[in-house]
Amino acid sequence: MFNCSQVTRTYSGRQGCMCGCKGKYTEADARGFKAMRDKILRMAVRTDVDVDYTPGLGLFVEVESETGLDTGRTYALYVD
Repeated sequence: MFNCSQVTRTYSGRQGCMCGCKGKYTEADARGFKAMRDKILRMAVRTDVDVDYTPGLGLFVEVESETGLDTGRTYALYVD
């Protein structure tokens, strides 16, 4: 599908909207990017994921957390 070096940004926020009003985008050169990317990849192995394409944003992989401390959060990886 893709490799880790193709991930250009991540998103973490409350479920419902991904425009940035309920969460935070992290770019590849920002502090904490690698940790968030790896967390999302680990979650994607354990749960259902949605893969979608949005014009202007590109391909992204979305994971919604339903259990544990992250309940009610959406995570996404954007792929170049």
